[in-house]
Amino acid sequence: GENITEAVFQAIKRSELFIALATRTYGEDTGNPACTFAEVNYWKTKMSKSNPDRLVPINMLRSGEQHENIDAELLFTNNSAYEVWEIGTPMPPTLVSKILNKLGIAEKPSDSTAAGSVAEGSSLPPAGVLPGV
Repeated sequence: GENITEAVFQAIKRSELFIALATRTYGEDTGNPACTFAEVNYWKTKMSKSNPDRLVPINMLRSGEQHENIDAELLFTNNSAYEVWEIGTPMPPTLVSKILNKLGIAEKPSDSTAAGSVAEGSSLPPAGVLPGV
């Protein structure tokens, strides 16, 4: 019964950070009112001017790939704060601490150990890989 479009954009509006995981097709208009095309446009028109520091763009392109959509290309090539996490690779060991720093949260020593263990050989799949698919 809940309106998914409203839920998505209300969540973006309320969030402390908007973490955008941008693959090659990020920003594609699929016709779904809550697709990544709509996310990018909502961010550009409503959120970026008043909350520019709330965006954490994570570029998930494989080596040699380019964004197919100009809005995603602009967002991820003009933003010096973006992180890189190539699809099919383990999570970068510093990603969690960089996100926590963006939130103004200092990472505890035990947190960095836990984050490193996830990145270095846990049973979690690499980015963009779903078990059993």
